[in-house]
Amino acid sequence: MNNLLAILLALFLMAGVPGGSAPNPSASLPWDGSGSSLTSSEIVNSLPALSELAPRNLRTLSGRTIVVDPGHGGDNPGAHGPHGSREADNNLAIARYLQQDLEQAGARVILTRTGNTTPGFGLVDQLRARVDLANGAGAQVFVSIHNDSNPDLSLSGPTTYYWGSPALARVIQQELVDSLGAVDNGVVRRPLYVLEHTRMPAVLVEAGFITSPADEARLANPTYQRRIALAIARGLARYFGG
Repeated sequence: MNNLLAILLALFLMAGVPGGSAPNPSASLPWDGSGSSLTSSEIVNSLPALSELAPRNLRTLSGRTIVVDPGHGGDNPGAHGPHGSREADNNLAIARYLQQDLEQAGARVILTRTGNTTPGFGLVDQLRARVDLANGAGAQVFVSIHNDSNPDLSLSGPTTYYWGSPALARVIQQELVDSLGAVDNGVVRRPLYVLEHTRMPAVLVEAGFITSPADEARLANPTYQRRIALAIARGLARYFGG
């Protein structure tokens, strides 16, 4: 597939708006989950107990350089949920929790953004800036974090995208499914810009469907966000032999 088509696919992902509708500009703050069919306690109680998960040695990440890419940000909020929550806010929250987990394991972590901003100007330049940061840092892996969107509001659960080898995507997807007790949407090979142009193993994680009312509540819940981050960290550790 040529580079133009790859960029067009990437722009569709960056837009992240279901059904062609525009983002809600009034949603300036993260949604707290109120009004959802799922309460916070229901979300937390539905998570598998950590004791049920296979042991992983996160210390295998010590000394490794990992770029974590919270998708969207700034004037590009990404997809939005039926209650107005914004993908960009969820992505950044998950990325910060992941940064904590990885740094506690001894990894060197670089975020492509640390606030409600974007690296670069314009959609294509944003993608290129994220890739350039990862390549310039000599990162050993690249993890881009997103929320999925779809007009079918019944869809839920994570999907992990890759372009080169599926090895990293498979272990991260498995850890997400096991750690969240979520629907397994599998791994998908797709020539997204940030996957094609990074020079290290790279994945793009769609942590769930923000357009689903239930997943929207989950993705905005801090405990659920922490569990997503932990699952990704466990997948990275497993990839490196931990």
